[in-house]
Amino acid sequence: DSQGDNWKGPRLHTDDRGRCTLNFRAGLGGERVMLTILVLSPIAVGLTLLLFPLVLPRQAAESVKKVSRNVSLGVALALFAISTWAAMASISDINWMDIQLGDYHLENTPVDLIPYIGVSWHVGADALSFPMVWLTAMLIPVSMLVEWDAKHGHVFHPLLLVMEGALLGVFVALDLFVFYVFWELTLIPMFFLILMWGGEDRRYAAMKFFIYTFTASVVMLIGFLVMYFHTSADTATGHTFDLVTMLAHDNLIPSEGLRHFVWLLLLIGFATKMPSVPVHTWLPDAHVEAPTAGSMI
Repeated sequence: DSQGDNWKGPRLHTDDRGRCTLNFRAGLGGERVMLTILVLSPIAVGLTLLLFPLVLPRQAAESVKKVSRNVSLGVALALFAISTWAAMASISDINWMDIQLGDYHLENTPVDLIPYIGVSWHVGADALSFPMVWLTAMLIPVSMLVEWDAKHGHVFHPLLLVMEGALLGVFVALDLFVFYVFWELTLIPMFFLILMWGGEDRRYAAMKFFIYTFTASVVMLIGFLVMYFHTSADTATGHTFDLVTMLAHDNLIPSEGLRHFVWLLLLIGFATKMPSVPVHTWLPDAHVEAPTAGSMI
């Protein structure tokens, strides 16, 4: 009936083997929202825990600080459970061992964020990105437990939550604009983790980490913009940041020389963040000065 068709909550479906699988649906084009939950919920909770003590009355702020560490760990464990659930073949039709690169699953229906320039919320996971999603979801609660008694834990643990959301966003974003936002967002929590909880030379290490990675990211952004202006889409600018649309073109950038230039720009951005020689010199300082959780991440 019409009421059933318009109901957008979780639904149980029976697959061809008679199992009931839970398929999360949202009201925006019937999209799957599992990856959206994994990415946005830690960022939302982390920012809430960071901001509430600043705006609430003193007594309420102290109460938030007391539960901040426990809430952060609870959310991180919940995200780990969700990612593990998605990966288990016993409760999913997806065989993660038989997925080709570019064969996206748990993919949502793109939702316009900035339609004027062709930016949309489009996420999906393939055989390369989903293991990284699971490993990230596993690593964050372990990092929290390692630094459970960190000073100013009401700030430390929410920062790890924000870091988790940004990392997961990097692995599942299928829009290059959104990918770049998450790519840059990972710098902020790590910068403060090193700056506030690092060793004696933490200020030098934090600034070196930020300058190296941010500069390389700007170089990478230039490459993204070149790719963007070679797309065609039904937007005001006539272009789109959607990665799937870009991959659908057999020859997105006709000029071989320009393709090589874009490859070099992207190489600089990714190699610096890895890091790889010769743009690796920020890592020893950051790794040594960072707290244990920061080094793990």
